Amino acid sequence: MRTIKRYSDTFKRKVIEEIREVAIQTITRPMKNYGIKGSVTIRSLLKKYGKNHLMSKIVSGNEK
Repeated sequence: MRTIKRYSDTFKRKVIEEIREVAIQTITRPMKNYGIKGSVTIRSLLKKYGKNHLMSKIVSGNEK
């Protein structure tokens, strides 16, 4: 059985602000930095916190 993690609003906003301010281009970077297991979590946060326009710019993939 999988463990479900719940993140605080403060944590969620911190992740989104980093994506916006640092202009992160991949979802894998904040996933690694914050220990978030699924890319869907990041996409959901972007949609929920009004940064939906960033979703088209962020691609899933390996950073080099």
